[in-house]
Amino acid sequence: MGGMPRRLLFVAGYFPPRGPIGAVRAGKLVEHWRRAGHDVRVIALDLTPEHRSPLGHSDSSVHYLSYRDPGKFVTDLKSSIMRLAGK
Repeated sequence: MGGMPRRLLFVAGYFPPRGPIGAVRAGKLVEHWRRAGHDVRVIALDLTPEHRSPLGHSDSSVHYLSYRDPGKFVTDLKSSIMRLAGK
């Protein structure tokens, strides 16, 4: 990506410091793009504290979305349907 600086949106499941050690790769990639002069914005999941890594950084260009366990959503939905069906 040579030439003019670009505006990039990076969407990641894990991003430092809010993620397991696997988040380091995403963080390093964003650092590389920023050093190359690109304006990088990040959207990632806000994981629970036990999944956060002490490595990495956070800044205003990173937006964390609330984590929601997809399995719990399906279980809750099934329970609601069963309750509405009278079972």
